[in-house]
Amino acid sequence: MANSLIILNGTEVAQLRILGTVTCDLPPPPPPPGTEPILGGINVGLACNGTAKSLAQALTDVNGFFELVLTTVDTVLFDPSQCFVVVRLPIARCLIYPPTGTLRATLTVVSLLQPVFGAIGIILGGPLELVTS
Repeated sequence: MANSLIILNGTEVAQLRILGTVTCDLPPPPPPPGTEPILGGINVGLACNGTAKSLAQALTDVNGFFELVLTTVDTVLFDPSQCFVVVRLPIARCLIYPPTGTLRATLTVVSLLQPVFGAIGIILGGPLELVTS
């Protein structure tokens, strides 16, 4: 299978890196020490064009940070306006109502890096919002 290039904003890129953070805002008062939501190990995916299939997946670190990586073998044409970061609920000890469903974030292209081995697109995932439909 031949490698295909990813086209991002008219530029051929070898890799896309999508960065973001999963947070859990809790109402006051703050929870007792040791009972804060654990944000590590949350599965984060990338879905495009209205499909539930993930093009990439990652797990958050203990601070909720994630990095999704797509390479040339993953996709050919990448349109950030048609793709979303997705997190399936529930998230342990994070009080979200309703407790089931999907959180979704839009994507913003922030830069194109040009190292020797091929361009890298850097994209940020916006704030996660509950999808009701």
